[in-house]
Amino acid sequence: MELHHHFSHQHPLEFMEEHNIKSEKANCSGCGEQVSGPSYSCTECEFYLDKKCFEASPEVNHPFHPKHSLKLLASPPYIGSWAICAFCDRRCENFVYHCSCKLDLHVKCALFSKTIAENKIGELEGVSQNDLLVSSENGSEELEETECFAFHESCISLQPIIKRFPRHGHSISHTFILGKYEIKSGKCKICHEEVNSKHGCYCCSDCNYIVHTNCGIEDYRWYKIFDDGSEEKGELLNNSAFDVIKEAKLGENDVIPTEIKHLSHPHNLIFSNDVKDDKYCDGCVLFISTSFYHCAQCDFFLHKSCAKLPKKMYDWDHIHQRPLTLDLQAVLLCRLCGFEFNNCFSYSCNVCKDHHTCVPCIKTSDTFTCQGHEHRLFFYEKYEGQCNGCGENLENAYACKECKFALEYNCLTLPDKIQHKCDEHPLMLTYVEDNIYSKYHYCDICERRRNASRWFYRCAICDNSAHTDCVIDAYSYMKLGKTYTAKDHPHPLTFTRKIYDYPPECHICEEHCEDLSAECLENGCNYIVHWKCIDPYRKDILQWLRWRHMGEDKEVHD
Repeated sequence: MELHHHFSHQHPLEFMEEHNIKSEKANCSGCGEQVSGPSYSCTECEFYLDKKCFEASPEVNHPFHPKHSLKLLASPPYIGSWAICAFCDRRCENFVYHCSCKLDLHVKCALFSKTIAENKIGELEGVSQNDLLVSSENGSEELEETECFAFHESCISLQPIIKRFPRHGHSISHTFILGKYEIKSGKCKICHEEVNSKHGCYCCSDCNYIVHTNCGIEDYRWYKIFDDGSEEKGELLNNSAFDVIKEAKLGENDVIPTEIKHLSHPHNLIFSNDVKDDKYCDGCVLFISTSFYHCAQCDFFLHKSCAKLPKKMYDWDHIHQRPLTLDLQAVLLCRLCGFEFNNCFSYSCNVCKDHHTCVPCIKTSDTFTCQGHEHRLFFYEKYEGQCNGCGENLENAYACKECKFALEYNCLTLPDKIQHKCDEHPLMLTYVEDNIYSKYHYCDICERRRNASRWFYRCAICDNSAHTDCVIDAYSYMKLGKTYTAKDHPHPLTFTRKIYDYPPECHICEEHCEDLSAECLENGCNYIVHWKCIDPYRKDILQWLRWRHMGEDKEVHD
């Protein structure tokens, strides 16, 4: 009989090549796992050690804790408390490798992580042990007091590269050494909190872009990634929606297309800086207030930025990560902002059924600027506070935390200028109330009081002011004069708004058509219907209005 002594037990231990204990459960007193294979035992005390725990060195120098050696103890040294393994985050009840600076490791966790550490050090050429940084599952600093260097078990198996991170568009790599990619420590681009350079993170080697490890993983899990080979096929390389017919030099280096052929229009479009105050862009349906392209033969206009929109693009805010396709829609309901558009651009998803995103929404990123605030706003998935635009309580928001300024999505995307039947002039979005007299703080549409600290629309010429909700409705982006082909009428219908006293009656509901309507302009055909009576998205709009707390019975208003 071969007997051996071990510091953890008072009696000699018998070595056995094969475990033959009759008891159903014989757990190792070192690691707590069930004994199998070669082991050492004291059957009198029912004390067992598997071969690894018996042969574990009484003292080790661990690469992740270079300042002190770790000593093997038969149990944690704390009285009235327990130890937590710094590697697996579970309780230590048996053998523990311990350091006086309160670092504890299960015996097998210590041996396993030591092997991992040595492999990682070997992979990082020219990197010293002190360059390996503290990593914890949530990027916190709970180990910093101990001056130790450690990886959690869950961090060992982190995905090394996230290909084409949706928020950023490029691949991001996991690293414990920011200096390796010449990126300075800064704020996470998702939660916007500081990224501690002593912890691992994901970063883009081409850009100064970093995110916390957990922020990157959790955000990436939200998406459904489709690798359809678009990039490999080069579909996103020749991605322009127009061909250049003529171009001209602006200055020494700038060249601008002065005449283009856009896929959305049969005629060539001419570049102009002569802003048209009364014209809408046929791409985004917003007022023309910057340089644009126009057709000399038709009433067709495109913002310069809308003309430059690609044929295919990714949307960081869409769950299906594959290129969305640029379309020209007769009528669409944007699934992001909830507004209805006609005869304009949209981006559609091939996976979602009838999913369209309008141009104003597709241009919105996770960082944004608006005229109502001087600083850039960042998107926060969780945010407590009130919207500075409308006063509603927020769950998520675009915010500038330093200034305590936050906006909900619908306020962020309000148009700067819009037309409404309450005034002959365009109304301008106004952020600050100049008039200090409370008797003037009324809405000229609903005639109710306005909160002077909230955003509103105003005509400075007529001195008219109105709530944003009274000006903007589900049909505010429907362009008048455009045509629509209905299933139940043989002729094209033209969008119109009847505002005179005795308009004709709707052929469906037989009520007067005093709001957005579709009218047949063919000679002898007096067909006219409310748009809401034939709107294919009517149910979706009502559901959206209820979600926006406008009341279940409240109709879409002008």
